Amino acid sequence: MIHGWDDPVEFYDMLIKDSDFHNIKSDARWTTILRKAERNKNIFLRGIKQEVADRIKKLGSSDQAIRSKLDSLRKADGLNSKSEKDLIAVMRKHDSINFAAFEEIIKQHGWLGPKEVGYKNNQYLFLILQHADLPFQKSYLPLFKKSCETGKVLPKDLALLEDRINMREGKLQQYGSQTLIDKTSKKYILYPINDIDQIDQRRAMVGLESLKSYMKSSFNIDFDINKYREELPQLKAKYLK
Repeated sequence: MIHGWDDPVEFYDMLIKDSDFHNIKSDARWTTILRKAERNKNIFLRGIKQEVADRIKKLGSSDQAIRSKLDSLRKADGLNSKSEKDLIAVMRKHDSINFAAFEEIIKQHGWLGPKEVGYKNNQYLFLILQHADLPFQKSYLPLFKKSCETGKVLPKDLALLEDRINMREGKLQQYGSQTLIDKTSKKYILYPINDIDQIDQRRAMVGLESLKSYMKSSFNIDFDINKYREELPQLKAKYLK
C-alpha cells in the first residue's frame, strides 16, 4: 500500500530546522545521519529539470495563493457571499490561464514525476488539473492513470481527480473527497458517496485519512456517518443525474 513519497529535500530540511532533534545533536551518530541525508538530497536535486520545475512552481504558487485568499474571505464574510462569488469569477479566469501553461508543459515533457521536478511541483501539476474544467480533466485522466501506474502520480491524487469528475458528471463519488456549499444553509455538505459503509477502507487503500478526520481537519465538521447515511437518499435525489 502506497501512502506517499519520502522527499529527501524536505527530510534534510526537517533534520536541520526541527527543534525536536536538538537534544540528540550531541550524539556521535547525528553527524552520520545528517551527512547521509544531505548526500541523498544532493543526488535527488541533480536529477531535477530545474527550468521546467521553476515554471511549475510559479504556476502552483499562483494557484494556491488565490485559493488561500478565498479561504480567508469565506472565514471573514461567510459562504456564498457576493465577495466570494466575485473572487471565484476571477479565480476561474486565473485557472484558465494556468491550465494553458500546464498544457504546454505536459505536451513538451509528458507527466513529470517527483524525481523530475520535485515533490511539491509534482503536486502543483495535480492541483492545476484538479482545478481545470471538466472536459480537460476527462481528456487527461488516461495519462494520469498511466502515470499513477508508473509511480509519477500518488494513488490518493488519482482518487481525488476521479471523485471530482464523478461529481461534475452527477455520479456517485467513491472516496468522499468532494463537498458542496448548500445554497440554502450556506454550509458545506458532503457530495453523495457510493457504498458509504466501506468508505474508510477505500480511502485507506489510496492513502487518505478517515472520512471523519478529513471533514474535521478540512471543514471543522464533526462528521456523523449514521446521520449522513439517513440523508443520502435525499442527497442523491438532489444532486445525481
